[in-house]
Amino acid sequence: MSPRSRSLPLADRHELVRRSNVELVFRAITEHAPVEKSALVELTGLSKPTVLSVVSALVDEGLVRPLADVAPVAPRGAGRSPVAFEPNPQAAYVVGVDLGGTKVSVALGDLTGAALAKVEEFTDERGGMDVIRQIARLAREVAAQGGVPWRRVDALSLGTPGVQNPDGTIRLADNVRGLDEVRVASALRRLLRTEVRVENDVNMAVLGEFELGVAAGCRNFVLLALGTGVGMGVMVDGRIIRGGRGAAGEVAYLPIGGVPSAPASLRRGTFEVAAAGSGVSEILKRRLSKQRRLSGTSLHTGSSARDIYSAAALGDSLAAEVVREHAELVAQAVLAVASVVDPELVVMGGGIGSNPLLLAPLRDAVGRITPWPIRVESSSLGADAGLIGAVHHARRSLPEVESARVSARLQSGELA
Repeated sequence: MSPRSRSLPLADRHELVRRSNVELVFRAITEHAPVEKSALVELTGLSKPTVLSVVSALVDEGLVRPLADVAPVAPRGAGRSPVAFEPNPQAAYVVGVDLGGTKVSVALGDLTGAALAKVEEFTDERGGMDVIRQIARLAREVAAQGGVPWRRVDALSLGTPGVQNPDGTIRLADNVRGLDEVRVASALRRLLRTEVRVENDVNMAVLGEFELGVAAGCRNFVLLALGTGVGMGVMVDGRIIRGGRGAAGEVAYLPIGGVPSAPASLRRGTFEVAAAGSGVSEILKRRLSKQRRLSGTSLHTGSSARDIYSAAALGDSLAAEVVREHAELVAQAVLAVASVVDPELVVMGGGIGSNPLLLAPLRDAVGRITPWPIRVESSSLGADAGLIGAVHHARRSLPEVESARVSARLQSGELA
């Protein structure tokens, strides 16, 4: 027990312990289901009587349910078969939100994280509170679409560009205006009357890949997202790393591909200027300026990164050269990150990063400059990684959210 906890009145300390026990057991069931009571004792470190009491309360509350048919039926006279437990999918619902500069996507999920409904629309260009109101409206719409009354939605998680400040505003979210002027989570709580969590959008994508994507079961990996900007999320020992200021993974400022002191580098980051979509176009412009004869290519100085990768897919040799040069640049960032984090896996995400044409030259470049093997894979969830991660982020918050209610009913004697 922490010194702060010991300073609380005795009744409050008992309540804190009860809530902690409920959260521990409920979280263990949601993450390891189906799971038996004996396994819950090992997973939580709680005594058997405490586990039995909490499980009984969770069942009475309808949050978990027994699965008598998980284990084979014991022969007559051999005693009762062990009973396993799992979350009751319809006991609680969550909403996940993926906010981007172009569009906002919102999904409804159940207690297991399964997506039940989805809505999306272009992000309100006015930004600020107009975007917050848009998110709140879409959250209610997706719940209605899924046939769930809003009062049954217990948590919402929002993935957003940038980094959350201690006061709840968002910094470094250049593609969504006005988030640095709004206490985002607090504003959404007022509008929706439910628990709200906010997380960096790339970290949400990390969680999505961990739960359902190419990194499923991998507890040490990074996701490098390349699109109109660049970003990275880091998972170590199954936990997302945020850093002292919440800015862990802001690889945009790696001193790769340009001059760190240049005005554009100071504003956007050296690596982002060089490796994001606009950087791919700059690679093409440099090559066009050096080549006099340009037969056999559809590319020109105004071609976008999407144009370049599309041309490469059609066999355009100049486009293929640009993609290879881009891969060499990205490989330097992979090496820099791998040297510090030592991941088992590097997942490439984002509109450019997940393009299959980047994977082969990137693997080749990484293999030539790294002293040890580094596994590199494309995201298997693509543009949905952040939204899937947001749903599971909200689901993961439910043990904490629900523990207060269950603990209060335990104390009052409403639950056995």
